[in-house]
Order: sequence, then C-alpha cells, then structure tokens
Amino acid sequence: MLHSSTFTAPIFRDAICARSASQRLDIGEGDLSADIIHAVNTQLLVLSFDYALHQGSIGISEANQLQTALEYARAHDLPVVFLIESSGIRVTDGTAGIASLRRVLRDLMDARLEGVRSLAMVFKSAFGGASLLASVCQRRVLHADSLLSMSGPKLIQQQVGTERFNASDIHAVKALIGGASRAALSEDVLLMDANVQSYTTALDDWLAQTPPPLPDFEWLKHQLSMLSARLPQPLSQPQVMSLPSQLLPSHTATLLHQVLPVHTGLQKCEDVWIAQDADTRVLALVTPQACSAPDALALTRELLSEYLVRHKRTVLLVDAPGHAATPEDEQPIFSEVLALLSLAMRSLHRLGQRVDVVVSGSGGGGIQAALAAGASSVSMGPQARLYVLPKAAMQALNKVEDEEAGTLATALATGAVDFAFEG
Repeated sequence: MLHSSTFTAPIFRDAICARSASQRLDIGEGDLSADIIHAVNTQLLVLSFDYALHQGSIGISEANQLQTALEYARAHDLPVVFLIESSGIRVTDGTAGIASLRRVLRDLMDARLEGVRSLAMVFKSAFGGASLLASVCQRRVLHADSLLSMSGPKLIQQQVGTERFNASDIHAVKALIGGASRAALSEDVLLMDANVQSYTTALDDWLAQTPPPLPDFEWLKHQLSMLSARLPQPLSQPQVMSLPSQLLPSHTATLLHQVLPVHTGLQKCEDVWIAQDADTRVLALVTPQACSAPDALALTRELLSEYLVRHKRTVLLVDAPGHAATPEDEQPIFSEVLALLSLAMRSLHRLGQRVDVVVSGSGGGGIQAALAAGASSVSMGPQARLYVLPKAAMQALNKVEDEEAGTLATALATGAVDFAFEG
C-alpha cells in the first residue's frame, strides 16, 4: 500500500486533544475541525483535515473555515498547526475555488509575516493548493508514505506518459514526491515515523524551539539560492531580445504597451520578459503550456531585485494556463518554489510597493494561486481567461469545467480578480 491507512489526521487530532485540556473552536460549517489545545506553557490552534470527507479537498466552506481560524490565531497570537490530508482545492468549485485559495494563502502569508508560527503535518497527502498551504508554513512534518506535490501522480503521468512516469509504480511515486525524498531535499521538511508518538515528539520539539526570525530580504535570498541549487541547470540570466514584437503574443504586447508606452527595451530569462522605465517595472510570464519551476524561480529572482532598486510599481503580466506537471518540475519541490514566489510578492506589498498582477491571456493552477495571493491587486485583460487546471489535467481527473467559469464576469463575482484591466 502506498499510504498508511491506520495513521490519519483525525486520529492524531484526537490523541493530542486527549493528552491536554482542549476546546473545540467554532469556525463555521465545513469539513475541517479546529481545536485550541492548552499545552505546557502555551496554547495552539490545531486545524484538522479529514480525507474521508471529499478527499480532504478545500471547498468554499473549508476556505471560509481556514480564514476564520487564521483570523482567530492572529488576534490571539496562537501558533497554528495544520493536520493535512488533502487533494487540494475542490476543482468543481471552478473560479470560486481559485478565489478561495487566493484568500486563504494571503491570510496565511500575512499571519506568517506578522510572526504567527505555523506548522504543517502531512498524513496521507498534500496536493495542489494544500501543498501550497503546507509550504507557506515554517516547517513541514511528513512520514515515508506521505506525498507532497503540486500535481498528483495521475496528473504527472497524464502530462509525460507512462514511459517517463507510471503513477501505479509505488516506488517511483515515493522516490519523486514521497516524504523521505522531500526531507532529503528540504531543510524545512522533517521526516518522522507514521505513528502518534513520533508526530507528537515533532510537535513538542517545534513548540519548544525559539521562533524563527520573520522572513526578510536575506531569508528570501537564502531560500532562492537553496531552491535554485536543486535545478539540474542554473537559471538563465536576462538576455536582450532584438525582435520582441514577433515573439510576444499580441494580447500581452498590447497590455505591455499600455503599462509602459516607452521603456528601455526587453530582456528575457526563462519564460519571463522584463521591461521598465523610471517608475514601473513589468515582468511578463508568457508560456503557452505551463509555468515551470525555473520560470517561477526566475520571477522570484527578479522580484527580489526590487528590494534594492525600488520602482513605484511592479506589474506582472501573466499568460500561463497553469503550473507544469512534470517530474523535472516536481523534483525540486514545486510547492516550495511557488510558496517562495508568493511570499516575496507579499513581502514587497507589505513594504508599501505595489505588485499588481494582470492576466493577459490564460491564468490558472498553482501559479495563479501563488501570484494572486501575494499581489496588491489582480485584474484581467479583455482576452484573458482563468482555469482551475488546464483542460488536459481536468480530463485526467474526469472533471469538466463549466464554460462560463473563468470569464471576467465570473472572476469578478467570485473575487478571483479585483477589476478589469484599464491600463
């Protein structure tokens, strides 16, 4: 068996509630439970998923529950512990699901940047938006059969074919996205045995540790260096492009001209285009397939340069239908890559710099969640459309997205975007 079926989030929740005084916190209707636990010399808020209920997915109600719980933790300065076994956001919620994940990630990042401690303990799995939630936390605890990734095994197989990745091959799956492989790569992932005693020890040790410093420029730079070192090839450096009008999609070129009628020229690194004038900098992510891990790291690197050279505004033009679902992109822990990108954006926003996201073509998947959660604002161009997942990924999950989902009207109504782009 791939997963430990006898060690689940509800079992662990019941065990730690039984050993200390605890009280259930009312966070509204939904599949999640929240408990305030009175541990030695401290209190903590424990949020528990249950895979037996809708595969632990985050629907609109569960997102509301998460927001309510995070608001309580911030108000009372309580450490937050997530007990996660989740397939990610509920894709049948469509654009409303994109909006829900945006709100939850934004609130969690704000809590972390304000000093609220956060720990993610993964049981069965954390996929998609749930893996992003875990990766925004300060630390993650997994066991050998836990799985953590932006894309589940079936999506990866659908993307690259069974010759390169077989979702039925337990050993191959665990070697790529299992707990042991994740812990071997990341200094923020702790591998424990799949039992109550081991996870309790990890929780107690984490509570006893001195809280880490708040994420700042030096921390963000360190994380970028660590993540970039996991890539098989170094990130490319920006190169001057000679005929950008023939290379950029027309809808992106049009919006670029509206934001920057005059600029110093276009550069490109990975699938990120760079242009600027004295006051504004534009970073355009343009990839017809999906955003790769190197693309996201290149975006992060360029955003971090804004800590040193402050433009009044940074605009991210986005034309990427989702995040890549290949073994090469999952190997460096794509969830951590996207979490860092989002934290870099949110940090700049909280420092008073505008970081505006404009979907110029397609937007969706984990890259849209990361960018939208970190941004000062999100808007859509006249030809833009949002997707929960690319069509091929939806087909792999035997899901069909409503044709009306992802339009500007729906995105505005659900809060996935804030307004229509007007220049």
